[in-house]
Amino acid sequence: MTDSTSSEKFKKRIVSLDQFRGYTVAGMFLVNYMGFFVACPVVLKHHNTYCSYADTIMPHFLFAVGFAYRLTFGRRVQTDGAVSAYLRVVRRLLGLVLVSLIIYRVSPVAKTWEELQSLGIWGAIADPLKRNWFQTLMHIAVTSLWITPVIRSRASVRIGFMVLSAVAHVILSYYFYFTWVNSPPNGIDGGPLGFLTWTIPAIIGTLACDWVVEAEGLPRVKPILFWSFALMLLGWAISCGTRLYNVPVAAQSTPANQRQKLASHPIIPDEAQLKAKQGEPLSEYLAEPPFVKPPEQDQRQWNYWMMSQRAGTLS
Repeated sequence: MTDSTSSEKFKKRIVSLDQFRGYTVAGMFLVNYMGFFVACPVVLKHHNTYCSYADTIMPHFLFAVGFAYRLTFGRRVQTDGAVSAYLRVVRRLLGLVLVSLIIYRVSPVAKTWEELQSLGIWGAIADPLKRNWFQTLMHIAVTSLWITPVIRSRASVRIGFMVLSAVAHVILSYYFYFTWVNSPPNGIDGGPLGFLTWTIPAIIGTLACDWVVEAEGLPRVKPILFWSFALMLLGWAISCGTRLYNVPVAAQSTPANQRQKLASHPIIPDEAQLKAKQGEPLSEYLAEPPFVKPPEQDQRQWNYWMMSQRAGTLS
């Protein structure tokens, strides 16, 4: 969808997008309702160590957001002009941030003014910022704001922006973020830097929008299906890095291993871990497929390459 795209294409209603949104909302109701029951299929619960069905709902939301954002912003630019369109969307997204802060309210962090002063600014907002505020609506707002500078750009620019966002998340996770978001109180849906990886489904949604809107007749089903499977395979391939964190059988029952949930080097394995995998067959490097539970933490320590919605990991 370029600036030269005809206004007729912008005005088309995408019925499949409405259907996809309906499916996503239905899935959200299912996992949010069933997930609270003890007798519930494990695939409908969040586990933070592998991809369950529940973990597919949030990416679906961001995909739909990216698709609709690209579509509606193009319409707005054509009717109101670029400046007016940007001002309007930023105002609306900042409004959504405010709504999120109101909906995801937090309990008082201090009982007295003196206690609040002793906490300081960071002490007062650290826990709400990490766990309470950054839930679905906030992630939608912040991710949309983040991709706004490239929402009208050509596909190569958007893809480059997506890759740079993913790399930034890996780097920040290496220095502090993965350990921080997985320490009490644990983060939710990627925490305050989750927008860097939620950018991936959002940008992919904008690319899907281009294909659907610019296609003559039926959407370009073949490339959409091809890239859908290719991206799923890529995500699974990235998750294969988690196999480098398998704990040797002899060390699994040691007290130190029983106490340690997170790997000491969760982003880049140390030399000992790499040597331990040398000579093993290919099957020992392949991660479990989605919806299949991995070994417990005493057999595989938590790391960045496992499928974790809590940490907002790439896979």
